[in-house]
Amino acid sequence: MSDRRQISDRRHRGFTLLEMLVVLTITSLVSVILFQGLGTVLAVRSTVASTVLTLRDLVLQRNIIIDPIRGIIPDHIRGTHKFSGNGQSMTGLTIRPLGESSGAPRPFQLTFAFDSSTNMTRLIYQGDGTLGPQVVASWPGNRGQFVYGDINGQWLPMWPPPNATSQTVQTPWLVGVQTGLSENEILVAYVASPHERRPRMEDIGFSTSAAP
Repeated sequence: MSDRRQISDRRHRGFTLLEMLVVLTITSLVSVILFQGLGTVLAVRSTVASTVLTLRDLVLQRNIIIDPIRGIIPDHIRGTHKFSGNGQSMTGLTIRPLGESSGAPRPFQLTFAFDSSTNMTRLIYQGDGTLGPQVVASWPGNRGQFVYGDINGQWLPMWPPPNATSQTVQTPWLVGVQTGLSENEILVAYVASPHERRPRMEDIGFSTSAAP
């Protein structure tokens, strides 16, 4: 009978103060660990988000600069927009114009313009559409240069080269852009299109009308 009473007393007995303190201590430790982990996750998430946004901005900036160059195509033999470039400017046709529909050849010009009053260099894109000159990028100081690569990988200060012959193709294979940007200082664009246009009927004398 006494054994049954002892068992019944144990079943109805509450937690002791020591047991409560142990439970509270464990709960506090778990809470601290969880909050520290949550803080670490939030900090990493913020850092990753900031890095992704920075990389996105750099990629967008890079693509805006070199997209028209990637789309360079040669003009017809009698065309008025044959590619020409030096260290400070280039003109020609591109199928990747800025601010205009892509796919069709459009005249363009890229120019480095230095303003001594503000000590700023601007890379300016000019198409033939309704949009005026567009500032593609800008940076402090007088820095900015185009260079042109031939089929052998040699870099030249202008295109067509000074020693150009009748065999020299109209457009370069590579175009290098040196800027004053801290993250996109040196950019290289590959001109993937054919470097000469096929002659048309009027180009070989079957029509007296000039090419458009």
